[in-house]
Amino acid sequence: MIVIVGHLLMYDFGLGIERLAPIAPTGVDLFFVLSGFLITGILWRSRSDERYFLNFYARRALRIWPLYILMLLFMFVVAERWIPTLRPPPGTPWLVFALYLQDLWYKNGDAMGLALGVTWSLAIEEQFYLVWPLGISKLSRAGASRILVVAIAIAPVLRWYLAPDDYINPLCRFDAIAMGSLLALWITTRKPKRHTVVSKALILIGAATFGEVAALVTGTRHYLNITMMSAMFTGILALSLESRVFIRTLSVAPLRYTGKVSYCLYLSHMIISMVVMQWMPGSSGSIRALRGGLILAGSYGFGTLSWYLFERPILRMKRYFGNNSSNADESVRGALMAQDPQGDVIE
Repeated sequence: MIVIVGHLLMYDFGLGIERLAPIAPTGVDLFFVLSGFLITGILWRSRSDERYFLNFYARRALRIWPLYILMLLFMFVVAERWIPTLRPPPGTPWLVFALYLQDLWYKNGDAMGLALGVTWSLAIEEQFYLVWPLGISKLSRAGASRILVVAIAIAPVLRWYLAPDDYINPLCRFDAIAMGSLLALWITTRKPKRHTVVSKALILIGAATFGEVAALVTGTRHYLNITMMSAMFTGILALSLESRVFIRTLSVAPLRYTGKVSYCLYLSHMIISMVVMQWMPGSSGSIRALRGGLILAGSYGFGTLSWYLFERPILRMKRYFGNNSSNADESVRGALMAQDPQGDVIE
């Protein structure tokens, strides 16, 4: 929701307010924190399973690949030939996208075009899935935690070294995933009391806020902003697991439903936005507002069709590859673990 609303605020198909451009990227920071938390929790709880690797990779493939492949076929076959507005930039290598290497091939997500540009975060996710299951299977909690701390410390340094070509570089973005992963290891292995989680979450949020202000004052925000925002979201995530107010808020039906269709929303909203923009041009306030409403309605409508007609039938095959979500630790009480009784959203 943060990404979609941010795009509607900053791009011309929406309000076109460029100074609001920093909003959308914070949604990706939150996404990476959530991913690190959920995936590391799943991996840690299932690390003794006989089919640990098979179950994990099969379930991830069923969740991620079908819709992504459908998008690539649409962009490189249908749009390439018949929809000039959506046509990928000249020379766009389809194989790079098929192998989830676009975050390494390109230096900036905008070079991929608006429709394909959102896929850089999926590439980082796939690279995380490729290496982290092996680490969890071999390392102790302390060993895994040390690696995650190093990843958090290195990311800002690499952003400084690689700037300005650091936005989609995976090594510059692993700090958010690492923070979520650390939270998962702490919650799963230490089983802290509710008041402990809440107090430490508030301390983390306060420290992240201070760090963000300090980075702004010292001119180091470009290097530290992602780390500070990720730390803040990690604290908010911890609160959402234990705070009754957060749990009630995140459990409302519209947010739960958004979580269910969020993958398709993320992949398709830019395509739908560009189609609506072509069909309804104009820059008046009323036109922009109407266009934004149509984009939201179209994105949710397509996401709903995709979930019920395409994604959910495929996800039913997960039953052949275990059900890690059923082993969720009881200390993880928040609405994040109650999104779907079959674990389709979480996994």
